[in-house]
Amino acid sequence: MDGQLISQVKEAEFEAEKIISDAKEKAEENFEQGKKIAKESYEKIVSDAKNKADLILEDAKNKALKESEPILKMAKEKAIEIEKTQQSKLEKVVYNLTERIINNGDS
Repeated sequence: MDGQLISQVKEAEFEAEKIISDAKEKAEENFEQGKKIAKESYEKIVSDAKNKADLILEDAKNKALKESEPILKMAKEKAIEIEKTQQSKLEKVVYNLTERIINNGDS
């Protein structure tokens, strides 16, 4: 009987060691799977944030361009107006200089 009891104890110890080993292995698998899931979640969050930031930036750029259109149009019109005014003044200066040269040449 003692032999049978010792055999049962050894078998119980073996089963306990196997259960502990299996539990450690399962815990390691769960840990690695958790790390993988956490990494994937992190990468998705970062990717989503970048995409959202890109959309916000693109929207802001489009809005700024739209808001700047009237200002650019007005600036172009002013530039044309200044150019016409400068051209007119230049023509007057050239005319006056020509007149002076002609008048001084006659004297």
